[in-house]
Amino acid sequence: FLRRMFRLKPHVRDAACHRVSSHGLEDDYIALSVRRGDKETETTILHTVRPYIKAAERAIESHFGGVRPSFFVATDDCAVMEEFRKARPKWNFVSECDNASEENGFVFKEMKLWNDEQTDAHFGKF
Repeated sequence: FLRRMFRLKPHVRDAACHRVSSHGLEDDYIALSVRRGDKETETTILHTVRPYIKAAERAIESHFGGVRPSFFVATDDCAVMEEFRKARPKWNFVSECDNASEENGFVFKEMKLWNDEQTDAHFGKF
């Protein structure tokens, strides 16, 4: 049902696949989505990666037979990459943040001030 409602344009799909592949994610991996930025103006957000780590540990056991895969982190706050890597230094965390200059979260209301290049760069991280 969702496939009929939501279809990526071929060039968007190809770009996304290329980005994932460029991080060496050819095999199974776990994707983590961490939203911070101005989200805290709407709701309470997690200021620690601990719940993500705990959920990943459960998934490793339940879905990966105890074999730790790589992790793709989609986030609007690139600071989480350092937090993940400090929390589990032996785990392989990759993200578009590794190639981005934007270090912290964003404020939704400021997006209207962005040009097309800034907007594409931001959403490319997801």
